[in-house]
Amino acid sequence: MQTYIKNKIMLKIHHLFMMSALAAGFMLAGCSDDYPSAKENPYANDLLSIKILNAGPEGNIEVEGTIDEDAKTIKFPKLDKESNFSGLQISATLSDGAHLEPETNVLDFTMDDATTQVTKTIRVKNHNRYKDYFMTVRKRVPVFGANFEKGTEICNFTGTSMYKYIASAQTRCTAFDGKYVLICYRNPTADDPTAPGAHVLKVSDLEQGIVNPISLSLDGVSGGTFPYNAGALAGGHIYLASLSGAPASPLKIYYYETPESTPECIADINVSEIAGAANRHGDVMSMNLDKDGNGFVFFPANDYSEALRIPISNFKNVGTPTSIELQADNKAGMCMHINRIEGTDDYILSGARVNLLGSTGKLSGMNLSLCDEGLNSKIRLNTNTVAAESDDARLFTFNGARYLLTAPVAFGSSSTATPGMYVYDLTKGTNTQESFQLFNDAESHEAAYRFLVGGSGISSPGINTNYFIEKDADGNDSVLWLYVGRTESGFAIMKFPAAKEDDE
Repeated sequence: MQTYIKNKIMLKIHHLFMMSALAAGFMLAGCSDDYPSAKENPYANDLLSIKILNAGPEGNIEVEGTIDEDAKTIKFPKLDKESNFSGLQISATLSDGAHLEPETNVLDFTMDDATTQVTKTIRVKNHNRYKDYFMTVRKRVPVFGANFEKGTEICNFTGTSMYKYIASAQTRCTAFDGKYVLICYRNPTADDPTAPGAHVLKVSDLEQGIVNPISLSLDGVSGGTFPYNAGALAGGHIYLASLSGAPASPLKIYYYETPESTPECIADINVSEIAGAANRHGDVMSMNLDKDGNGFVFFPANDYSEALRIPISNFKNVGTPTSIELQADNKAGMCMHINRIEGTDDYILSGARVNLLGSTGKLSGMNLSLCDEGLNSKIRLNTNTVAAESDDARLFTFNGARYLLTAPVAFGSSSTATPGMYVYDLTKGTNTQESFQLFNDAESHEAAYRFLVGGSGISSPGINTNYFIEKDADGNDSVLWLYVGRTESGFAIMKFPAAKEDDE
């Protein structure tokens, strides 16, 4: 009996051992390389790379696209505008078994002259599975003008930081030439016996936050209703002019070679001897000299009737003055400015005046007028194309773009004009006259840039603008400097880099 039980136990142990061995065998078999593994996705639909093979004018430039798999976008470097956008040949690397839809290696991305980029959808399909990508092709076009979004404030002496020697009506004129700011503070003892009088500030100092007035010598500066009331900067030289408040009051022009120079009286004009001349000149001085110091200076009368035109050569040789009667639509009063458009014989006449056609005496901004040197109008900007009461308007070209710079006068306590600096893009047009017409006809007249200086309407405003173009080592336009100054508002200087192509 015991033998039987012992045999039975041994049989069970042997059975358990065999089962364990078998299980171990299965486990070893499961870990072997012969066991079938999971297959990869047989219908993958990824875009692995893509190229345009025929970019450029000759169709021989190859460009690689950048694929953003998360956003499902394809972006290429900008293509030359002479590329064959209607037949771009592409080469793409896709997942195995996948193909593009449309099933062609030539795509049409045609653009008209006003369009700079086109986006189309391409599909990567494999069996019934697909994935869409947004493919954008961009055209490289020349970039012109200033980048007004990247301006730098050189100084801002307006508002609560107003420069104190422009805070009263004792300053009716300022000027700027990129090197200096001129402040014609005409009667310093009236406000402050220690005031610097007529003086300049170096722009390089202002850029570093330094305000260091350099007083101009007034030796021999005398005569006139005010010995000096207006001024100008040209070619690094400085000019002051007296206020001739009546025919018997002389109109004098003083010349400074440098801020440290003794003034030279280069003109002592008896206004009563000029045929057609009105009673008062010297509220505004519009200096228009070329790089050699040749041109005209204009002194508009403040009764709307005429303007004195005085020729100057070599910066300080003064010719015979002439009185030019103003056309009815060009009568702008004491605020009128006449600025030559560089490189042309055209001038822009601007200002604000009392509307004499009605009984309200309401102030109105005159339409800016494009004139010849005889102040005969060629074309005017329509009312409301630019900011109300725009004055000291200047038209210039920077980095291939044509700009109009203006500053509203805000003349009189009832004026609702907004003092500041406004820049308009008048690039369209083959010449100045055509640019005026196209701007008149345009649906939008939004300013490309504006800077407000604050202040309300005043009865004796002085408003001034100017620009300076800085060149790089190769002689290309690199930086645009803009200036605005206004009596009882202050002055400010801004600068802007030339716009550059951004291929990001």
